[in-house]
Amino acid sequence: MIRLLVKLIPKKLIVFLYKKLPLPKGVKNMIVYRANKRFLVAVLGLITNGDGKILLVYHTYRKSPWGIHSGWIENEEPEEGLKREILEETNFIVEVDKLIKTEYAKNPRRINLYFRGHLKSGEFKACEEVSDYGFFNIDSLPENLSQDQKDLIIKELRF
Repeated sequence: MIRLLVKLIPKKLIVFLYKKLPLPKGVKNMIVYRANKRFLVAVLGLITNGDGKILLVYHTYRKSPWGIHSGWIENEEPEEGLKREILEETNFIVEVDKLIKTEYAKNPRRINLYFRGHLKSGEFKACEEVSDYGFFNIDSLPENLSQDQKDLIIKELRF
């Protein structure tokens, strides 16, 4: 509803009202949040073990089921979101080392944030989204891994 109202008001007037209305900053921020279009932010992890092998998980819902771990952030720091997603879906505890790539993607509209990280501990536990896992050498990646993920893994992990 707020988004529709904002479309009808000239931008100059909106900025003027934002600056002059005696509303608490939190209320103003909520209005700005509700008035703007939003999109998703996905976090994806190239996680390696102590042998330098990459963690791939078998997704129960994908056409190409093997893939790097990914998920949506939920009002949290991206690194924390990736750690949470991996813990929830595999029971692995990981350390996120660095951001390696960002991209805008469509369907659904989203920003993808790719991170490098490493396994710290944990024993695999399957869930409704991930039924299996493996640590793979880049020279022996699974057949049913998407080509774009294969290319990313080879580019980022080949020394």
